[in-house]
Amino acid sequence: MDAIGILTHYKGTSVHDRWAPYDNYACTHALCNAHLLRYLKYLKEEMGREWASKMITLLVSANNLKQENKLGATAIRFIEEQYEQIIEQGITEEPPLVIPVIKKRGRIKKPKPLNLLEAFIDRREQILRFVHNKDVPFDNNLAERDIRMVKLKQKISGPRLRRDGAEVFCRIRSYISTARKQGYGILDAIEKALLENPIAVYQPY
Repeated sequence: MDAIGILTHYKGTSVHDRWAPYDNYACTHALCNAHLLRYLKYLKEEMGREWASKMITLLVSANNLKQENKLGATAIRFIEEQYEQIIEQGITEEPPLVIPVIKKRGRIKKPKPLNLLEAFIDRREQILRFVHNKDVPFDNNLAERDIRMVKLKQKISGPRLRRDGAEVFCRIRSYISTARKQGYGILDAIEKALLENPIAVYQPY
């Protein structure tokens, strides 16, 4: 990630899963709620956790309110209150971690429900950042859709695609994707690029 040279200088908000290396970067962090919903669904359906079921409903409802532009101060306060109540229920549902008398080497592995509950406790600000900041998305699915084209190209061309060809493909896809997000017509953007007058997709701070 350092070699790519993006996160090392990025000062905006990075929406990601809970992979620990992301926390080493000095940007603002928000968690991808699509990932969290998958974990919560597992706890609900496979382990019968009521707190997980309620958290799913809360997160989905909060996102719906955001999509409908109804996240006023009262709605945000209600979401935060419900969030805390669900956390309290989760604490009563999850048994505490039992530390054996004879300790083994390394860290004691926590049960999945307890591990996820602790994430909702410790990272509540990152999880609810999409509620407080209109520019922060609910999930990072948009980024994953952009990456999916690279995997599709790899499947079609095979894993032996030359490095220079791969870099050209990624450069083209990045240009098109950024143009679309900034509201430019794709054909117009491509034509300008071919005429050596590409649109200014990079806006420095």
